[in-house]
Amino acid sequence: YTNFMLNNTISPGQDHINEPFLKKSSINHPDSNNKIQKCRIEYYDILRGVAIILVIAIHSIQYSIPNLEQTPYFIFWRNLIGFAVPLFIALSGFFIAVKPLDRKLDYFYFLKKQLPRVLVPYLIWSIFYIILLLRDNTPIAKIFIQVITFQTSLPFYFIALIVQFYLLAPIAQKLANKKGLIYCALISAVFCTLIYYLKYYLFIELPLI
Repeated sequence: YTNFMLNNTISPGQDHINEPFLKKSSINHPDSNNKIQKCRIEYYDILRGVAIILVIAIHSIQYSIPNLEQTPYFIFWRNLIGFAVPLFIALSGFFIAVKPLDRKLDYFYFLKKQLPRVLVPYLIWSIFYIILLLRDNTPIAKIFIQVITFQTSLPFYFIALIVQFYLLAPIAQKLANKKGLIYCALISAVFCTLIYYLKYYLFIELPLI
């Protein structure tokens, strides 16, 4: 969950914002001879830390007490900390929104830098699940489909989500306004309705759903 959150930048014009939280350094962009000031805001590091702890809690709470999932306490606690993954997504969206991706060169440099950070760990961890699937005599074709659709294990849906964020980043930036918010809300409503209909009325199972 944390690889994609590294080395995020804000524009130099924002240096006066939250000055107590900023730690500044300088880097050279490969496409420019000018130094781009890089700022790290500790406030967001704290949010990431909170999200990491809560994600661990989400995946470990059911093992703390026998039959805990059947109690009202579990339902309350699970819903209370369920914002951890959306928080990661919101933080990722924030940092993607301030990246300069107007030029194709910048966009492809961004993908070249960010995609390996999530895909390489995903493929490495998938090896263990592939071994388990082969041990259970799962057809190789099915395993291949599970790998390319990020379904070798349930938590990997998050990798698929982040990859989509990266690929659609320029479009998301153009929609970062009031009109874009309305468009996104309408598109989300249509797709949620369609997916619900396909899954619960036509009983069609879709990847990652």
